Amino acid sequence: MKLSQAYHRCEKIIQKHSKSFYMAFKDLPLHKRQGVFAVYGFCREVDDAIDELQDIDKLHEFASALDHLESMNDNHPILWALSDTIQRFNIPLTPFKDMIIGQEMDNHFQGIKDEEALLKYSYHVASSVGLMLLPILATQHHQRIEQSAIELGYAMQITNILRDVGEDYHQKNRIYLPQSLLNDEIIHAIQDKKVNDSFIKVWEHLASLALKFYDHAIEDLKYYDQDALVAITQAIVYYRGILNAVRENHYDCLSTRCKVKDFIALQNQVHQLIKKATLERTQLSL
Repeated sequence: MKLSQAYHRCEKIIQKHSKSFYMAFKDLPLHKRQGVFAVYGFCREVDDAIDELQDIDKLHEFASALDHLESMNDNHPILWALSDTIQRFNIPLTPFKDMIIGQEMDNHFQGIKDEEALLKYSYHVASSVGLMLLPILATQHHQRIEQSAIELGYAMQITNILRDVGEDYHQKNRIYLPQSLLNDEIIHAIQDKKVNDSFIKVWEHLASLALKFYDHAIEDLKYYDQDALVAITQAIVYYRGILNAVRENHYDCLSTRCKVKDFIALQNQVHQLIKKATLERTQLSL
């Protein structure tokens, strides 16, 4: 097997499991596209070790493999592609190890105590992935925008939680909303799939937190490479749009999964933000 074939296997994984993620990044230059696919392939393998196989030993094998990536070959195509990507873009190993910790947190999930715990959890399961991708998407300025990349992970994970409240409870028997914000009315709303004012209040509180983090990420769009600007801007705008989709559905994320519908309006936002970021990038280089 050639290295290009290992990367192709990573691409097949992302095509199978996340068409939206694939579509967002498929038009990157080849070396960046391959890097994103390798990172996704690794994350998917790690995620499946817990979600599909419930194999904590397999998770520990991945953690150990991170310290021996230089010895990977075509016997381990996903890790081989990842090793090449890490060397090519000089990506630190810390976020990969932090993501594995996030999988362990999910495997031993006992609820989220408060907002501080929510951000810690969100860092490990989402922000860590953003830090893996950052040196690929912001080759010149990635160190400068690490904090906003972390906050974008917070925003996206909080959005996931707010979209999936009912699904998480009724399919997984889990509530990811911070326990410090819950009361009997909110718990009954989730259990009965009936939105009430108490639920809306907590939902909006967390949505406002996510929006603050999205705003910080938007402020730093100018630091991403021009060829990555469309992908990262679309990710921000479409994910942020999920929050409005829940509002438009009268906050009923308890009995259904709310989906973005007005793609034309969102695409207009994407174009405006890209135009603004491109102008700001020009000013940076003056």
